[in-house]
Amino acid sequence: MNIEYKPIRIAHIGSYNRNLGDNIAILNVRKEFEKSMSNIEWISLDILDIFWNRNNNIDFVIKFFEENNFDAIVLGGGGLIEYRGYEKHDTHFKLPFNEEIMKSLKCPTFFVGLGINYFRGREGFSDLAKESLKSVIDYSTCFSLRNDGSINILKDLGLYSDRVKEIPDPGLIFDYEKRD
Repeated sequence: MNIEYKPIRIAHIGSYNRNLGDNIAILNVRKEFEKSMSNIEWISLDILDIFWNRNNNIDFVIKFFEENNFDAIVLGGGGLIEYRGYEKHDTHFKLPFNEEIMKSLKCPTFFVGLGINYFRGREGFSDLAKESLKSVIDYSTCFSLRNDGSINILKDLGLYSDRVKEIPDPGLIFDYEKRD
């Protein structure tokens, strides 16, 4: 008996085609998932085009995920955690997630190897931005930061918890199992 399985639809949110490091990190995150699961249908969601251009509008984000019915959501890799420049977004920081959005999601969420970008004057987080980031950490299925000092920044922000894992920067992972 030959059984065909429906592909697992995973929304992969990232910053696509803006810099080489993010592109490599996105690819390496996918490779790691594919080691554990076969038959994945990756749906690439560019964070700028879909969410930032709408200022991370909460109603839009909730409706977007309800209508698309993904089996899982993956965000990362890349340095996608920032406050400066995103203060006016509905989530009060760069990510299109806050408590209301996280509670509305009906599928597992994986935040993989993210970085907190503290460069070019982007230091600091407002209290509202901290609330949103804390909700992402608390309500995600898995939350990890890259090992570039981001975990120390998270601690300085008072947001560190045992739920947060530190992993190698996905942009630097080499898949030795597949090298010739």
